[in-house]
This record gives sequence, C-alpha cells and structure tokens, in this order.
Amino acid sequence: MKKTKKAGFQFVGFKVIKSHIEKKGFDKVGTDLELGFKPRGEKDSTKNIFNLYLGILISDKEKQFIVDIEIVGFFKYENIDNDDIRDNYFYINAPAILFPYVRAYVSTLTALSGYETITMPTMNLTLLGDTLKKNIKELHSDIKLELK
Repeated sequence: MKKTKKAGFQFVGFKVIKSHIEKKGFDKVGTDLELGFKPRGEKDSTKNIFNLYLGILISDKEKQFIVDIEIVGFFKYENIDNDDIRDNYFYINAPAILFPYVRAYVSTLTALSGYETITMPTMNLTLLGDTLKKNIKELHSDIKLELK
C-alpha cells in the first residue's frame, strides 16, 4: 500500500471575530440582497503560517437589513518553495477553503435571528485574489499566533 503524502498547505481552523445583524422594522427580508467581501491576510514566512481574514457584508438595497461579519481562517504550510504555488494557496485556495464555513455561519446566524434564513450562493472567489494580494501583511517571528 502506498503511503499518502501530507498536503503542503493545511487548514488549521477558524474563528469568528465580528458578527453583527441589524434589521430595521419587522417586515420580511427582501430577496434581492447585495454581497460584498473585504479580504486581508497575514503571513509569517519564518513559521510558515498564513491567516486569512474575510469580511462579508450582506444587505438589502434599502439598507434595512444588514449582516456584517469577519472570520479569520488559520493555515499552515511547509515545503512550498515555489512562489507561484504558494500564491495560489494564499490567494485562491485559502478563500475557497474558508468560504463554506462563512456560508454555514451566515445561514445559522440568520436562522436563529428570527428572520428568514440567508443561504449564500456557492461562489467562485478567485477574483478576491487580487484584492487579497494587496492586503497581505508580513508578520514577524516575535508575534505569537494561536493555531488551536
């Protein structure tokens, strides 16, 4: 039997760091919702750690219903010497890995709010890569990161 090789890029976990729902009035939430993303990241090249912060804003056109959350995904990597491959992991794979957790969280949060459940569509997040690339901060080894 062949021994399986461990992936060079691994999802460690996530934490919700901001969660806010606001609803003005008690009428039904509209079906025509707007969705916005604000990605940023932190990497520590000496510890091979990458943190992806993904802010999501969902609102109706009249701004009567707003969901504003931020989630951070923790990743670690090793044996990735090629910058192009590492960039693909950071800017394409990491958002795709984290998004299902965001999607589930938004559905659960809105379901428990007493209003209609919002189920975000499955999405191709590759376009976030360019914005994320501009919003990466290099961490220094003296900063301790929690990877639990």
